[in-house]
Amino acid sequence: MKKKSLFLALTLVSFIGISAQNNDSIAPQGGFVFPFGTKVIIRLEPIDSVNFNYSVVKSEKIAEMIDNYDNDHYFLEKLDDNCIEFLFCGGTHGDSREEKQANYQTLLILKNGTKYKLSYKADIQLPHAEKFESTSVVDLFSRVKSKEIWPYKVELIALHDFRKK
Repeated sequence: MKKKSLFLALTLVSFIGISAQNNDSIAPQGGFVFPFGTKVIIRLEPIDSVNFNYSVVKSEKIAEMIDNYDNDHYFLEKLDDNCIEFLFCGGTHGDSREEKQANYQTLLILKNGTKYKLSYKADIQLPHAEKFESTSVVDLFSRVKSKEIWPYKVELIALHDFRKK
């Protein structure tokens, strides 16, 4: 009987922990949540003359650490006119292993394939954090690659509120 009670208690605690972890990953402002180590293409869908919804066209894992400055080969040469491609991953630079470790950064590199200058919002979740927090981002210029950098590990990112500028 003790074994059954212990098993039931452990199962209940595990279920509560999994449920809480899933709730922590819900973006506070809507949009999609992307885990660290992801390459994504999203399609912007106009809601009105300024605002967009978006859908995920393609998503794949990026396991390796990328070079902060030499990463064009990760992106499509030609991106559809209504799409944005991005990498959310770890990046570094340097010659030695020590330099690369010292120069670690979490990167969000975005390539705007649209003809519009866009603004958007992003929320990040740090490892072991319970909630997302808002983070500042720069506008996305038409057909240009831009980069957001954090000098520490970011576990999840939520992108939302895409708008024409």
